[in-house]
Amino acid sequence: MPSERDKSKEQKAAESEVESFRRDLGPFVVAAETTRMAMVFTDAKEPNHPLIFANDSFLSLAGYSRTEIVGQSFDVLLGRPAEPAVLAQIEGAFAGSSEGDFEICFRRKDGSKFWAAVFISPVRDKGGDVVQHFASFVDVTKHIQEEEHLLFLLAELNHRTQNTLATVQAIAVQTLRGAADKEVVEAFEGRILALSKAHSLLGSKQWQAVGLREIIDRILQPFGLNDRRIAHFSIRGDDVRLQPKAALTLAMVFHELASNAAKYGALSNDAAGKIDIAWQVDPTPQGGRMRLRWQESGGPPVKPPRRKGFGSRLIEGGLARDLDGEVHLDYKPAGLVCQITMPVPRSAVGWAMNSPFSGRRVFVVEDEMIVAWLLEDMLAQLGCVVIGPVAKVNEALAMIEANAIDVAVLDINLNGETSYPIADALAARSVPFVFVTGYDKDRMPNGYQAFPVLQKPFHRAELSATLARLLTPKEPTDEPAPAEGR
Repeated sequence: MPSERDKSKEQKAAESEVESFRRDLGPFVVAAETTRMAMVFTDAKEPNHPLIFANDSFLSLAGYSRTEIVGQSFDVLLGRPAEPAVLAQIEGAFAGSSEGDFEICFRRKDGSKFWAAVFISPVRDKGGDVVQHFASFVDVTKHIQEEEHLLFLLAELNHRTQNTLATVQAIAVQTLRGAADKEVVEAFEGRILALSKAHSLLGSKQWQAVGLREIIDRILQPFGLNDRRIAHFSIRGDDVRLQPKAALTLAMVFHELASNAAKYGALSNDAAGKIDIAWQVDPTPQGGRMRLRWQESGGPPVKPPRRKGFGSRLIEGGLARDLDGEVHLDYKPAGLVCQITMPVPRSAVGWAMNSPFSGRRVFVVEDEMIVAWLLEDMLAQLGCVVIGPVAKVNEALAMIEANAIDVAVLDINLNGETSYPIADALAARSVPFVFVTGYDKDRMPNGYQAFPVLQKPFHRAELSATLARLLTPKEPTDEPAPAEGR
């Protein structure tokens, strides 16, 4: 902290500058002094954006006196240590290279935290040069706390729902054991587990819209969706965002279709049975209408059932009743064909329909939580299906073994470890990847410098361009691959 003498000099200089701006800008500076919105001015000519003026509203919000805060860098308001991603966001706002309106957690003089929406804007002199910045703060602490409380309640509700479903499963299995056929018990248990998986997926998204591909991944995983030994499934279609009610219904429909295939259809014998799932969204004046087709082949000859069981009634009745949809089941000898037509809102398609990355499975390895969230948001806006994020090498290697991955985004430094073993595992499977790091590329080991690097912070357009290069088929080259122990 500066000495009292230094503060006095800085204060006098600040007052002189503000007086000068008052003459030049008149009502603007007077309004900044008297407004109830917290505001500060920073010196654009000095590094670290030192504060040269703070109005009374800001002093009240942050708990400092004017002599304590004037002359301090803007970053001092963040506390120590400040998150690198937050510092990068602030620097971008001062430089005018990123959005100047964002929410950040600050620290008061007494160490307590407050959240504020910050807007940073340049102040120019008569010649057009930026000589100052002014930053305004809107206290959103109460709003953030309410959001956190809501998320806590939602997490607790999800937890209790999962526990309730587990209890129902245990009671039913114990009750039916010996009193009902094993097939009945397994069918009931499978439906409870499918419902639990759907609830878990929606809970992880705070019961907001989820992607159709995410639903398919969760529900069909137990039926060999990502089995590397044999490709039982073919999935085509731009990802579509579905509201919770539609997601739950389709999850149960996919479970019933897959269970039927495992008993009687394409997954019921040792032959290379296959299930093709494809969909498209047609625009209508009321929104979009999705047409989805589930087609089985390679299994034993199919015969229409003598009676409709619970699964058939759920498939045909559930969609029609709950989602204003239509279902047609065609028991062709070569394999069951299920055609589903249902409405989806316009917001469910949008960017996903036009994105070249729709449905691409992107594996994210990042140990900074805020950066991981940002990556998830960027990739979701590009239409990708995000696998992860994970923050540890052993977790990442396990995810590579368990999932089909199209491309990966790897932070280099992972809490003292490096992601180079992960890069080796991906390269061995011919999965392209990009490193993201705050380090210069020349600090990387020689064996990895040939691979793409995104320097933090980066814009979504940079990420999009990098993914496009990685996912474009290439002719074989002599580019070196990472080697174990390099």
